[in-house]
Amino acid sequence: MMERKVEVIPAKVQRPQRNIVIYARVSTAHGEQLESLFEQISGLTRYVSLVSTWRLVDIYIETQSAKAKSPRKEFSRLL
Repeated sequence: MMERKVEVIPAKVQRPQRNIVIYARVSTAHGEQLESLFEQISGLTRYVSLVSTWRLVDIYIETQSAKAKSPRKEFSRLL
């Protein structure tokens, strides 16, 4: 009887795509704070681009103190 050769082909695991958002905030819209905001967004955008299963869908940006009495609109929208 002839022996049959069976070749096992491993399944390709497809990971689900994840929708990712970035939330960046500084307490004031002045000089170094704005530079910090740019660095936050730039660094996080690069980080998200390194993960093939992540898709950047939105960026939430605020220039408002966390201690402020008025609501943080972008933070609320994020939630």
